[in-house]
Amino acid sequence: MPQPQQINPQVDVGGLTLRGLSAFSSILATLSTDGVTPVAMLQLEKLGTYFPVNGPKSAKVSDLLQRCNSVRLDRLALAIGWRKGDSASLMSESAGGQAISLLCACIFSIFDAEDSSTILSYLCMRLLPPGETCASMPQLYDVGKILSTKLEPLGFGTFLAEQTIRVCRVYEQMDTNIPNGFLDRFSLDAAVDMLCSISRAARDSDIMVRIVGISGAGYIISYVLTLFPGDCLIMVEGVIINSSERQKIVIEISSTADLAGPTQIFVEEILPHKVAVALPIETTHLRSGWRFGSFQWQRHIGDQLDLTFINMGLPGCSSEILVASCDLVFSLPCWTEDIFSPYRGDPFPEGGLIALLGSEPWYRIQKVLTEVVGTSPSLPRKSLEDAWSAFLEVVGNAISVVSCTCNRCTPEGSWGKPSPIKVQ
Repeated sequence: MPQPQQINPQVDVGGLTLRGLSAFSSILATLSTDGVTPVAMLQLEKLGTYFPVNGPKSAKVSDLLQRCNSVRLDRLALAIGWRKGDSASLMSESAGGQAISLLCACIFSIFDAEDSSTILSYLCMRLLPPGETCASMPQLYDVGKILSTKLEPLGFGTFLAEQTIRVCRVYEQMDTNIPNGFLDRFSLDAAVDMLCSISRAARDSDIMVRIVGISGAGYIISYVLTLFPGDCLIMVEGVIINSSERQKIVIEISSTADLAGPTQIFVEEILPHKVAVALPIETTHLRSGWRFGSFQWQRHIGDQLDLTFINMGLPGCSSEILVASCDLVFSLPCWTEDIFSPYRGDPFPEGGLIALLGSEPWYRIQKVLTEVVGTSPSLPRKSLEDAWSAFLEVVGNAISVVSCTCNRCTPEGSWGKPSPIKVQ
């Protein structure tokens, strides 16, 4: 005799009263205002349960998701900021919601809209049961973008710069430059393979993940230390730079001959039955156009310059270049010629740009430069012509050892051209 099939009870929505609907009114209003679909919210929250994040950054997620600060523009009768009780606030109420928010912050920091939604969709298909992957890529993107934007104060780009400098210091002690490829971009499939692998290692006590290589290692380190700092061991040429109690994710950065080629992910079963599955990480080297993520205010220009120069094969941005950059900006307010006036028809303010900066302009400029660059301009202040010449000289000396790969210019020709700025 066949067993009776279980029947799922259904609710007649038409029989609900206004009092019954009022229980869901705040949630429905929130989702409608933010333009997100409930099925995408629930799907991503479920995906977050597969990433048991830990560490200091995960501890800040709940407060950042619930923040609702805004600034009122009186003349326009508008408020710019975050609305209280938005969709991100709903995600802060569960561990899965907080975890997926931190994961979205990592993904959206370095991938564009299309790639980010593709990664989220692939993760759902790889990790969730078949019946729970109903949301489309645009729906997943809408939710992920809201969550990642709310967590921008974490400053993924700043964190990436910090970890890159840590690795550079190890190679400096070895009297060598960091190998090429450290900040290479990994492909979408490689990103999905890596995230699925570290998710499995964090959840399964019998599984560990070993990532070996140099290509794309900068982003891998930043991802792992953001999501699972309590589960990883990181070594650079045999030197341990990060160690935790639970060493489920082991990253070995090395450029030795036996580890040449693409970075490999080894998903291993812990002894006594050790079984390893190798997954190659496909990367692409980009000299420009690659995203480093959001940066915190303090020293954000210095951090971006460090990453840019390291991506060119140099050991970061030297203090001489930072000072020369500050000197150049420090001298610009004295510039009285407006190169845009032939196109706009508006003259420069009388006295140059310095007239726009209010009282004590030089002190304000010096203070801001110290905050965003990480160093102060030299005193006494240089003329614009001298500052520009000094800037060309220090940058030219730094990049003279780097060969351009665009096949359209050379560093010597590019920086050796006469200055297009006319100084009066």
